Amino acid sequence: MFKANHKPLRSLICISFLSLSLVGCGTNEDQNAFKPALDTNTTANISIQGHYDNFEAIDEQIDTFKSFYPNVTIKYDKVDNYTKETVINNLFLGDNAPDIYFVNNSWENDSRYAKLMENAEDLSAKETGIDISNVREGLIYKDKENHVPFVPIFTNAFGMIVNEELFSKNHLKIPKTYQDLISVCNSFKDLGYDSPVMSYKGSIFSLYFPHFMGNIAKDKDGVKALNDMDENAGEKIRSSLELASDFLSYEFIDKEKCIEEIAKDNTDSICYRIYEGDVPIIFTEVNRLSGSNKREAKSEAYQAHSFPYSFQPIPTFDKGGYYYNTLTLSFAVNKESKNLKMTNEFMRFLIRSDSLNKMSANKRQISPAKVLGDDKLFNSFKDVLNNNQVVYNYEIGLSTEADIQVRKTFDAFLNGASIDEAIHDYGTY
Repeated sequence: MFKANHKPLRSLICISFLSLSLVGCGTNEDQNAFKPALDTNTTANISIQGHYDNFEAIDEQIDTFKSFYPNVTIKYDKVDNYTKETVINNLFLGDNAPDIYFVNNSWENDSRYAKLMENAEDLSAKETGIDISNVREGLIYKDKENHVPFVPIFTNAFGMIVNEELFSKNHLKIPKTYQDLISVCNSFKDLGYDSPVMSYKGSIFSLYFPHFMGNIAKDKDGVKALNDMDENAGEKIRSSLELASDFLSYEFIDKEKCIEEIAKDNTDSICYRIYEGDVPIIFTEVNRLSGSNKREAKSEAYQAHSFPYSFQPIPTFDKGGYYYNTLTLSFAVNKESKNLKMTNEFMRFLIRSDSLNKMSANKRQISPAKVLGDDKLFNSFKDVLNNNQVVYNYEIGLSTEADIQVRKTFDAFLNGASIDEAIHDYGTY
């Protein structure tokens, strides 16, 4: 049960971002001292294909790599409708197959993308020279043969954007426990904020799902029951639904205001609403801050009055909150590449703390590196990482079907089902 004193409330969020400056050292190499393993006079053309409109975050890394291999050309091309099955399959036909291609979250479990996995180089193979131990273990996918067909480049997490200036100005601290969260939201409501928390359509999924994943993180029997759709498996979701019910009872989120002022669940809508500077907290995910440095420059409100904002875990336990860390973008290497050795060499350069952290800072994403840089926007991630409050589904083992059922159980509750009814129907949605 989740108890806290009911009081009225209101809100908004923000924090300023300082570019991530890396200090990372890897496990087996000095990350700031890349040493070429091939003849530096080698000539090669490497193609990267994916769905991004542009890929500015990788440009600096390409330029640095070319300082070692001046005769190597690396080019990124966007592929229209990249996620369509027919397009993905056609990528591997003929002479136009890319050397490196994007892999999106959960594609490893989707039969439509099986050909991507079949065509992928094993990036853990010793001959590639790639040190995947530079990446957090919970983010590494291994197939049935224990091969690693792709490695993460950017990662995502659910949480909240906090307007640090509003907290500081009102002598409030960023909440670290659930009771703290209720208290500060009540304080903002008392200060006149009619919706101290905002989100797209008033959603609190970012509060609910990391709490659920944190609850089952070490419950292997519970995860098996959920995956097997056992009769009483829905009970594993009860405490997270009780948390959601408790939080909603305070009416900290003005749903109509959210619908009116946050038009879409995308980077533009979320960022430009933050930059107005009058919302203490926004529930969302890291992906909604992607490329936000460019939007800061386009926001008249933010340019007129900039302020610090940061991404924080939503505290749902006495010890704080969990980040559920998932993949946003991964790279795979085409094992039929005509430039396989140099492509693997570029990946060896890229999968280092130094490169990964710089790219993530540029893109404003959470780096997959085991050794993180000093990123003001996401420093909270470093804190919870040190406290073992980051969870990964590759370690938990929740199936795709169970994940869908957990989400739909929450939707059923939001649509009027009682907690008992919602969990009773787990596995039938």
